[in-house]
Amino acid sequence: MSNHHIDCDIVLKVSEQAVADMKSRVGCDDVGELLEYIGCKVTHNKVARTIKFTQPVMIQSFLDEFDIADDTRKPPNTPDNQPSSLYN
Repeated sequence: MSNHHIDCDIVLKVSEQAVADMKSRVGCDDVGELLEYIGCKVTHNKVARTIKFTQPVMIQSFLDEFDIADDTRKPPNTPDNQPSSLYN
């Protein structure tokens, strides 16, 4: 029986020096821009300074499993449909 630990941490914005320091201390790799993380698609809009996590594959699997046509879906009824920022 082997004992493995996988830690999936994301570092979003640091200096080149911080990346070099982290690599030397913890033995991690810089794998470039984050496009997918634990089953989520990651979209980074640098102009709007936003990061969006979505699950299109999961949603499509639900649509397929329950035989729901894409054109019959309606937007969810939520208390606040406006995008919000954690910093406002």
